[in-house]
Formats: sequence, C-alpha cells, structure tokens
Amino acid sequence: DGVFLESWIFIDFPLDLTGRTVLDEFAAFCSSIPEAQAELGSFIENARRSRLGLHQEIISTGRTTKYRELITGKVTSTLRSVPEYEHGEIFLGRIIASGSDRFLLGDPKCFPPTKLDSLTSMVSRRLEGVPGDTIVEKYEFFMKHAGPYWMSCVCGEYDDEVLAPNHFRAYYDEANPDVQR
Repeated sequence: DGVFLESWIFIDFPLDLTGRTVLDEFAAFCSSIPEAQAELGSFIENARRSRLGLHQEIISTGRTTKYRELITGKVTSTLRSVPEYEHGEIFLGRIIASGSDRFLLGDPKCFPPTKLDSLTSMVSRRLEGVPGDTIVEKYEFFMKHAGPYWMSCVCGEYDDEVLAPNHFRAYYDEANPDVQR
C-alpha cells in the first residue's frame, strides 16, 4: 500500500535495542546536509513530540477540522489537511505542529463512523499488558510504538475483528461499486 510506505506511520519504528528510531536515522542523515537541517530541523523536533492516533472528525469548516482522539478524548484543531471525508470519520494519523498551526500528516487511513465502538473496543483490548498506570498512559505508549501493528492490520494477511486485510476497501466499495480499485 503506497500510503503506508510514507514515513509518517514508521517515524517511531525502533531500529535496534538502544531505542534508535527511523526518525533518529532521518535526523542523522539531515545533520550531514546543512540545507536539509535548516529546512527540516523544526519538522524533526515536532515529529518527535507526535505519535499515531485515532482521531474522529467532530466538526469542520473549509479551513479547519476539529478532531476528538479515541481513548484520550483530547480535542485538537488542525488546518484542514484532508480535503474530503464524511462527517464523523475516524482517521489513523499523526497530528504535527508547524509553528502555530497543526496538520494531520500524510494521507491517513480512515474508518467510517460506524466503526467507532469496534475500534475503541479493539484498541482497549490491546492495551492489556502495555506499560502505564492509566488508560491514557497505556494508549500513549501503544500508539507511539504501534506503526508495525497498524500496518499489519491494514496491509497484511492478518485477520482481526475490526481490521481485516485491505479493510478500507470493504467500507467504501459497497458505497462505490463502480470504482475500480
């Protein structure tokens, strides 16, 4: 899936047991090129503070979108960076700041609003045994390290109650039977 080849889902992917991540490797690469460091230094620092999340659209205008994150309930406003979606859609994405603005990074995978309870239940079950004292701490940890999990759910040969392989097609193919995928 070309979308998941974008680095936004793997920014936090660990490369070794020392905790070095894909983002660390990218930052090291950029540090060897002064122009890249100047251009991307702020992005790298903002990316370090971000993580994947499941964000449900709660209101939008032509310029902004307000999301409520599943599990934490945190509400965040972003510049509208996803042009078209249905009201209440749930995005697997990464919200990153740039200056005073925030954006939903990448071309996120979406779930229809009807999957809210299923997603919340599935993620809550995955949090058992995850480090943290509260459900929010567990969710933060899980989502910071869950890129490979989400990729296996949406692109692999793994079955799940909510995320079967190529799940996004099943949600929208019925509504658009004439679209070739």
